[in-house]
Amino acid sequence: MVDQDKRALNIVFLCKRRPQQRDLVSSPYGRFFNIPDYLAREGHRVSLVLANYKTETEAVTSIGNVKVHSVNVLPHPLRYVRYATRLAKKSNADWVVGLSDTYFGILATRIARTTGCRALIDAYDNYEAYIPWAKPLHWLWHKALSDADAITAAGPGLLDLMRKFASQSSVDAVMPMAADDKFRPAPTLECRRRLNLSEKRKLIGYCGSAVASRGFAALIPVLKMLTVSDPDIQFVVTGRKDDHFKLPTNTVHLGVLPDDQVPLFVNSLNLAIAVNRRGAFGDHSYPVKIYEALACERPVIASRTLATEWIFKNDADYLFDIENHEETINKIIRFTSTHQPPNVESLTWSEVGIRFERLLERTV
Repeated sequence: MVDQDKRALNIVFLCKRRPQQRDLVSSPYGRFFNIPDYLAREGHRVSLVLANYKTETEAVTSIGNVKVHSVNVLPHPLRYVRYATRLAKKSNADWVVGLSDTYFGILATRIARTTGCRALIDAYDNYEAYIPWAKPLHWLWHKALSDADAITAAGPGLLDLMRKFASQSSVDAVMPMAADDKFRPAPTLECRRRLNLSEKRKLIGYCGSAVASRGFAALIPVLKMLTVSDPDIQFVVTGRKDDHFKLPTNTVHLGVLPDDQVPLFVNSLNLAIAVNRRGAFGDHSYPVKIYEALACERPVIASRTLATEWIFKNDADYLFDIENHEETINKIIRFTSTHQPPNVESLTWSEVGIRFERLLERTV
């Protein structure tokens, strides 16, 4: 419930129905749901308006205390805009919040200007790196940042990038990534049995899709060398995999796991590894897989980028240079044998929600 000394806010969140290819209606997760959910549990009136690019029947439902509106974008994209605008007017919204990518940040500021409320833009990646050639879209994004009353980001590097275009009168804050509640420690052997993984070998889990843009190609020679350095190590990969990648013989690809099996995978590991390349995308990407490993009390190492240098600022020994194969192999072998997670600040989604609520209230 909202504290008696503060009033309930009316907040409309705008988001894809399937950010990161997962359905928020059937399986709510991540910052896209947990921040709105925290605010709703605190007594604020929260609506989550999801843009659906498929053909399911449009629906309004409740997930917990969050009112969820699934609105079809095709064949008439403006329908979503009109729907969200009407909802903001009808609910007398205090805030419109754009989540999940460029378009929703742009829409948030436009709807806020139309309805007379405030706009907040939240980002977890450098969206300009997704389509670097789309200069008109980037201009609209920069304009939205300059019009926003508040901006938030998953880490300080990304926030600095957004600040370049934000108004001097806007407020901002870091809202870090966090693990969903289902990620918690569980017995290793039981988890391995449920996934039909080896009960005796040292399992290294790759955190993220096996695609060239994420730097996975740089791991291929490392995997081959590991068969010589420590034949007892087995590499386990989940998620999408580029077809042209031929994995070494010491590697198992589990494919895309159902949501309820991902915590089993993390708890099966001796070591989790997160990989990104330095650059416009990698330097501003804050992998949630790192936080999921920490929530399961598993050791995790990551390739060195601007983002991971901030995440591991208290324990930089858990970082490696993705191009330095010898260093990468040595750290994999070393941390596979230890059972000590790095000293990394890791918040719950409720703690992130508290920060978000304070920012909204401070601006109101």
